[in-house]
Amino acid sequence: MLRRLEGGPGGCPNCGCEAAVRRGRVVRFGQKRQRWECDSCGRIYTAPVEEPEVIRIAKECYAVDYPILRCPQCESRRVPAYSTDRPIRYHRCAECGYRFKSIEKEVPA
Repeated sequence: MLRRLEGGPGGCPNCGCEAAVRRGRVVRFGQKRQRWECDSCGRIYTAPVEEPEVIRIAKECYAVDYPILRCPQCESRRVPAYSTDRPIRYHRCAECGYRFKSIEKEVPA
């Protein structure tokens, strides 16, 4: 399904037209981009996907210190969390079955 967007992603690089039709998304070199087709000249081009401001601000303001956990009983690294009640995570060692908890620590970004 094509969705017509007026004002496009800054205009067509070929003719400068602001009206474009979104043709989907692609990933190039690890960067998410949207594919566009110009209404005026028909050129297909890509533009970076703009991240919503709310998500960008959240990424800047919140970080979690996540050290490599080890079982306090047997020192195994195989300690998946089986439950989370933020900021507490409950773990069970896959090697010895010992249960323990870890506390999520907020770190300034």
